[in-house]
Amino acid sequence: MNRVEHTKAYRDATGCTLRTAFNAVEAGWRTGDPIDAAEASKRDKAVLADMRLRDAAPELLAICQKLMPTRVCITNPNVPDSFVVPIDVTMGELRQLSAALAKALGQEAGGER
Repeated sequence: MNRVEHTKAYRDATGCTLRTAFNAVEAGWRTGDPIDAAEASKRDKAVLADMRLRDAAPELLAICQKLMPTRVCITNPNVPDSFVVPIDVTMGELRQLSAALAKALGQEAGGER
């Protein structure tokens, strides 16, 4: 496969721009390690997922801290993991949680699960 074919295959596999594909393929050719389009696609998806998670981290942290009960001793070994803890959660807080999760997953918020 020549560089042009390799670049087109990379672009098609990753959905990235032609310029990004060209740069990635050229970097691989310069180092003597041409990029496999399928493998590059997996790496790009993983990087994108990491970026989304990092971007959503502040919102996720804020809502998790808000939802965490304050008067519960979670370190008590006598309370089994299956014990149900009643907590009061507002619809607004659930929407915040849904929006933060959607942002982390690269989805649209508000859908039913």
